[in-house]
Amino acid sequence: VNRPPDATPVEALMFRLHPLGDGIDIQAQPDRDGRFTLAKVRLGHYSLEFPMPGRIVTFANGPKALAPENFELSAGSVGPILLVVSMESGDVAVKVLALPSGNSDVVALLAPEDNHLALRESCYSNRVSGTQITFGYVPPGKYRIFIVDAQFQQDVAAYAPRLPDFLKNEATRIEVSGNGPTQATASYLDSETVKEAIRRASAPGPPTH
Repeated sequence: VNRPPDATPVEALMFRLHPLGDGIDIQAQPDRDGRFTLAKVRLGHYSLEFPMPGRIVTFANGPKALAPENFELSAGSVGPILLVVSMESGDVAVKVLALPSGNSDVVALLAPEDNHLALRESCYSNRVSGTQITFGYVPPGKYRIFIVDAQFQQDVAAYAPRLPDFLKNEATRIEVSGNGPTQATASYLDSETVKEAIRRASAPGPPTH
């Protein structure tokens, strides 16, 4: 949507519908005109997965707008499906506060907090080597910033995009507009705080009946 058609090779893109219950992923690859066909789709709830950075501007089944993270395909879902993705991006400049002296193994994570981001469950990461860091090519949308010891990177990247309550009071929330660099300030999170958040996130939930 942000580039001339000749500069957007949509036939090289791939997206898929992921069933939220039982079933297998359904993939589709557009032709040069952006047309695609979804075959053998079972009725049920799905999420849209688009494995490239971008922002989903429009996702609709005929006149009905769909939520990319959870939508239903029913017997009356006859299409056509319209998918419009913006490839616009910007930079995020972060000033890091409370960084421990002598601790050189720290990372910054930028976790999506926006259901219309194509990569809703993938964090941007950047090693912290000073008090200023920059994330490049970030699609517009809402994010949370976490400054943590590198040993926690994998766990934070796994829990933060999926669990809104994960370190909800400690994270720095920002919104990237795409109009010039986005400035933010985020504080280092001590290891005990992060460990406790990971423990709570990984604890088994109550039994279901």
